[in-house]
Amino acid sequence: MHRTSPMTSPAMTSVKTTASMTNSPVAVEAFDVDILYDDYLSPDSGVDFDFDFDFIAPAPKPVAKATSTSALLTNPATALLLQKPIKSLSREEKVARRRAQIAKSAQKHRLRIREEMESLQDELVRLEAKLAAHQAADATTWKTKAAQALEMRQISEAMNASLRQSLSETTLCVHHWTTFMPNVHSVVDAPLL
Repeated sequence: MHRTSPMTSPAMTSVKTTASMTNSPVAVEAFDVDILYDDYLSPDSGVDFDFDFDFIAPAPKPVAKATSTSALLTNPATALLLQKPIKSLSREEKVARRRAQIAKSAQKHRLRIREEMESLQDELVRLEAKLAAHQAADATTWKTKAAQALEMRQISEAMNASLRQSLSETTLCVHHWTTFMPNVHSVVDAPLL
Protein backbone atom coordinates (compact mmCIF):
# COMPACT_ATOMS: atom_id res chain seq x y z
CA MET A 1 0.00 0.00 0.00
CA HIS A 2 1.39 3.38 -0.97
CA ARG A 3 1.73 5.95 1.83
CA THR A 4 2.45 9.63 1.49
CA SER A 5 5.36 11.07 3.35
CA PRO A 6 4.64 13.05 6.52
CA MET A 7 5.55 16.30 4.83
CA THR A 8 3.03 15.85 2.00
CA SER A 9 0.11 14.67 4.10
CA PRO A 10 -3.05 16.83 3.81
CA ALA A 11 -3.09 17.24 7.59
CA MET A 12 0.52 18.38 7.70
CA THR A 13 0.02 20.62 4.68
CA SER A 14 -2.73 22.51 6.49
CA VAL A 15 -0.44 22.85 9.51
CA LYS A 16 2.44 24.17 7.41
CA THR A 17 0.31 26.65 5.50
CA THR A 18 -1.47 27.86 8.62
CA ALA A 19 1.77 28.25 10.50
CA SER A 20 3.34 30.19 7.66
CA MET A 21 0.27 32.46 7.35
CA THR A 22 0.12 33.45 11.02
CA ASN A 23 3.85 33.41 11.78
CA SER A 24 3.06 31.14 14.70
CA PRO A 25 4.75 27.76 15.10
CA VAL A 26 1.66 26.11 16.65
CA ALA A 27 -1.35 27.80 15.04
CA VAL A 28 -3.62 25.16 13.53
CA GLU A 29 -6.84 25.76 11.62
CA ALA A 30 -9.12 22.97 10.47
CA PHE A 31 -6.77 20.22 11.62
CA ASP A 32 -8.57 16.96 11.01
CA VAL A 33 -7.80 14.13 13.44
CA ASP A 34 -9.52 11.64 11.15
CA ILE A 35 -7.09 12.45 8.33
CA LEU A 36 -4.16 11.95 10.70
CA TYR A 37 -5.67 8.67 11.85
CA ASP A 38 -6.32 7.49 8.31
CA ASP A 39 -2.82 8.42 7.14
CA TYR A 40 -0.66 7.25 10.03
CA LEU A 41 -2.56 5.38 12.73
CA SER A 42 -5.06 3.20 10.91
CA PRO A 43 -4.85 -0.57 11.55
CA ASP A 44 -3.40 -0.97 8.03
CA SER A 45 -0.44 1.31 8.74
CA GLY A 46 1.43 -1.29 10.78
CA VAL A 47 1.75 0.98 13.82
CA ASP A 48 0.22 -0.54 16.94
CA PHE A 49 -1.04 1.82 19.62
CA ASP A 50 -2.92 0.79 22.73
CA PHE A 51 -4.85 4.01 23.11
CA ASP A 52 -7.95 5.29 21.38
CA PHE A 53 -8.11 8.45 19.32
CA ASP A 54 -11.90 8.71 19.44
CA PHE A 55 -12.32 11.56 21.87
CA ILE A 56 -14.56 14.55 22.19
CA ALA A 57 -12.97 17.95 22.38
CA PRO A 58 -13.87 19.78 25.60
CA ALA A 59 -16.51 22.47 25.29
CA PRO A 60 -15.04 25.98 25.26
CA LYS A 61 -15.63 27.97 28.42
CA PRO A 62 -17.82 31.04 27.97
CA VAL A 63 -15.89 34.26 28.09
CA ALA A 64 -17.44 37.15 30.01
CA LYS A 65 -18.02 40.29 28.00
CA ALA A 66 -15.55 42.99 28.79
CA THR A 67 -17.26 46.20 29.84
CA SER A 68 -15.72 49.30 28.51
CA THR A 69 -15.21 52.45 30.52
CA SER A 70 -17.51 54.38 28.21
CA ALA A 71 -20.29 51.84 28.82
CA LEU A 72 -19.89 52.30 32.58
CA LEU A 73 -20.00 56.06 32.28
CA THR A 74 -23.19 56.01 30.21
CA ASN A 75 -24.96 53.94 32.90
CA PRO A 76 -27.05 56.40 35.01
CA ALA A 77 -26.46 54.56 38.31
CA THR A 78 -22.71 54.60 37.79
CA ALA A 79 -22.80 58.24 36.83
CA LEU A 80 -24.61 59.12 40.08
CA LEU A 81 -22.05 57.22 42.13
CA LEU A 82 -19.21 59.00 40.40
CA GLN A 83 -20.75 62.42 41.06
CA LYS A 84 -20.84 61.92 44.83
CA PRO A 85 -17.88 63.41 46.65
CA ILE A 86 -15.46 61.02 48.34
CA LYS A 87 -15.79 61.31 52.11
CA SER A 88 -12.96 60.36 54.42
CA LEU A 89 -14.02 58.57 57.57
CA SER A 90 -13.21 59.89 61.00
CA ARG A 91 -11.54 57.67 63.60
CA GLU A 92 -14.86 57.08 65.40
CA GLU A 93 -16.56 56.08 62.15
CA LYS A 94 -13.74 53.68 61.33
CA VAL A 95 -14.00 52.12 64.80
CA ALA A 96 -17.80 51.88 64.48
CA ARG A 97 -17.48 50.32 61.02
CA ARG A 98 -14.94 47.79 62.31
CA ARG A 99 -17.20 46.94 65.28
CA ALA A 100 -20.10 46.42 62.88
CA GLN A 101 -17.92 44.12 60.77
CA ILE A 102 -16.92 42.14 63.88
CA ALA A 103 -20.56 41.91 65.01
CA LYS A 104 -21.63 40.76 61.56
CA SER A 105 -18.84 38.18 61.50
CA ALA A 106 -19.82 36.92 64.96
CA GLN A 107 -23.46 36.75 63.88
CA LYS A 108 -22.48 34.72 60.80
CA HIS A 109 -20.41 32.43 63.01
CA ARG A 110 -23.32 31.91 65.43
CA LEU A 111 -25.67 31.27 62.50
CA ARG A 112 -23.24 28.74 61.02
CA ILE A 113 -22.95 26.96 64.41
CA ARG A 114 -26.75 26.96 64.81
CA GLU A 115 -27.24 25.49 61.32
CA GLU A 116 -24.60 22.85 62.02
CA MET A 117 -26.26 21.96 65.35
CA GLU A 118 -29.66 21.66 63.62
CA SER A 119 -28.21 19.41 60.93
CA LEU A 120 -26.50 17.28 63.60
CA GLN A 121 -29.74 17.02 65.58
CA ASP A 122 -31.61 15.97 62.43
CA GLU A 123 -28.94 13.36 61.76
CA LEU A 124 -29.18 12.18 65.39
CA VAL A 125 -32.96 11.73 65.06
CA ARG A 126 -32.49 9.86 61.78
CA LEU A 127 -29.80 7.58 63.23
CA GLU A 128 -31.83 6.91 66.40
CA ALA A 129 -34.81 5.90 64.27
CA LYS A 130 -32.56 3.64 62.22
CA LEU A 131 -31.10 2.11 65.41
CA ALA A 132 -34.59 1.54 66.84
CA ALA A 133 -35.64 -0.18 63.62
CA HIS A 134 -32.58 -2.43 63.76
CA GLN A 135 -33.16 -3.20 67.43
CA ALA A 136 -36.82 -3.98 66.77
CA ALA A 137 -35.83 -6.32 63.96
CA ASP A 138 -33.23 -7.96 66.21
CA ALA A 139 -35.73 -8.23 69.08
CA THR A 140 -38.25 -9.86 66.76
CA THR A 141 -35.62 -12.31 65.59
CA TRP A 142 -34.54 -13.01 69.16
CA LYS A 143 -38.15 -13.48 70.30
CA THR A 144 -38.78 -15.86 67.41
CA LYS A 145 -35.69 -17.88 68.22
CA ALA A 146 -36.58 -17.95 71.93
CA ALA A 147 -40.13 -19.12 71.17
CA GLN A 148 -38.78 -21.87 68.91
CA ALA A 149 -36.29 -22.98 71.59
CA LEU A 150 -39.06 -23.03 74.24
CA GLU A 151 -41.31 -25.11 71.98
CA MET A 152 -38.50 -27.60 71.29
CA ARG A 153 -37.74 -27.81 75.01
CA GLN A 154 -41.39 -28.50 75.86
CA ILE A 155 -41.53 -31.23 73.19
CA SER A 156 -38.34 -32.83 74.50
CA GLU A 157 -39.60 -32.65 78.11
CA ALA A 158 -42.87 -34.33 77.06
CA MET A 159 -40.91 -37.06 75.27
CA ASN A 160 -38.68 -37.53 78.33
CA ALA A 161 -41.72 -37.80 80.60
CA SER A 162 -43.33 -40.45 78.37
CA LEU A 163 -40.03 -42.36 78.18
CA ARG A 164 -39.68 -42.25 81.99
CA GLN A 165 -43.25 -43.53 82.34
CA SER A 166 -42.66 -46.39 79.90
CA LEU A 167 -39.34 -47.19 81.61
CA SER A 168 -40.99 -47.41 85.01
CA GLU A 169 -43.73 -49.63 83.58
CA THR A 170 -41.15 -51.83 81.87
CA THR A 171 -39.12 -52.05 85.07
CA LEU A 172 -42.21 -53.19 87.01
CA CYS A 173 -43.00 -55.77 84.36
CA VAL A 174 -39.44 -57.07 84.36
CA HIS A 175 -39.51 -57.25 88.17
CA HIS A 176 -42.70 -59.29 88.09
CA TRP A 177 -41.25 -61.63 85.48
CA THR A 178 -38.05 -62.11 87.42
CA THR A 179 -40.01 -62.96 90.55
CA PHE A 180 -42.31 -65.29 88.63
CA MET A 181 -39.57 -66.98 86.56
CA PRO A 182 -37.89 -68.93 89.39
CA ASN A 183 -41.24 -70.61 90.07
CA VAL A 184 -41.61 -71.42 86.38
CA HIS A 185 -38.14 -72.92 86.26
CA SER A 186 -38.84 -75.03 89.28
CA VAL A 187 -41.96 -76.39 87.61
CA VAL A 188 -40.18 -77.01 84.34
CA ASP A 189 -37.19 -78.63 86.03
CA ALA A 190 -39.34 -80.93 88.15
CA PRO A 191 -39.08 -84.61 87.29
CA LEU A 192 -41.76 -85.95 85.10
CA LEU A 193 -44.11 -88.47 86.60
